[in-house]
Amino acid sequence: RSSDLWRNTAVPSPAGTGAGAISELFAVRCLDAANCWTVGEDTRNDFGTTLTQALHWNGRKWSQVHTLNPAGTKANDNNELFDVTCASSANCWSVGDFGSPFSTAGHQKLLNLVLHWNGKQWSRVRVVNPGGTTIAHVNSLFSVRCGSATNCNAAGDDGTTRASTYKMYNQVLHWNGKRWSKSTTPNPGPSGFGRTSQSDALACGSGTSCWGAGDYGSNFPSQVSKNEILHWNGKKWTRSTVTNPAGDDNYFVGATCQSTRDCWAVGTQGNGEPGTLRNEAAHWNGKRWALVNTPNPFGPATGAENRSE
Repeated sequence: RSSDLWRNTAVPSPAGTGAGAISELFAVRCLDAANCWTVGEDTRNDFGTTLTQALHWNGRKWSQVHTLNPAGTKANDNNELFDVTCASSANCWSVGDFGSPFSTAGHQKLLNLVLHWNGKQWSRVRVVNPGGTTIAHVNSLFSVRCGSATNCNAAGDDGTTRASTYKMYNQVLHWNGKRWSKSTTPNPGPSGFGRTSQSDALACGSGTSCWGAGDYGSNFPSQVSKNEILHWNGKKWTRSTVTNPAGDDNYFVGATCQSTRDCWAVGTQGNGEPGTLRNEAAHWNGKRWALVNTPNPFGPATGAENRSE
């Protein structure tokens, strides 16, 4: 039936259609068939200026809704939204980061970005930045989920990108209905210089059972990534056991739950350049996480890349 087919839907492209213009959307969430949000970023010139964008679906069409750009709108200003979720039609959250992707010394400075929708407009909510707020310090939020209006989590990473002290840690902020505060999270893997831990995706089976999916490992002297799963029981985060296939490039970038006994995490496994990357999926059955075989359309040959993102 024609109603069962995917079809193109007209959407605004805030950056325009000229050379160098880029409009990207990273996440979409729906409260019902006539109330959806999608968020991302757009680059409007050749000077590295990146602005936030949010589009709303009213059941008939997508339209752009004004969002804030706290880093500014000049050359090299960076404003990004990576995820969005809603507790109700007048209570939505969107998260990302803002700052400068590269300074004159080659260092980043990124701060957490949290926007709130009250049913009429998006406004910025100021939050902590555990990784620091000066050059070479980064704080980014990649995912946000709410169990209720007074129970939300936003996850990402924070740390320093300075070559001599590079360290990245899992970051989770919790909303209790009044304010966002930093939650204590495990950081598996090696300690010290070069360590990496990041939570890319959140999925909740209930208000007291959420999962953070991502990876941990090291960037120096070589890059190694291992699957990471964290669990929130409503009070604290703990690390969960998950298999790591052979290879030095295993990571999760997406997650979803249908219930407390039915969750999925997806990503990529294998070896980086010039190796082979394969799709990866893990399932939670209420007791344990287990890898599930996935198709790899591009094949298993050396150099082949199959990614679930």
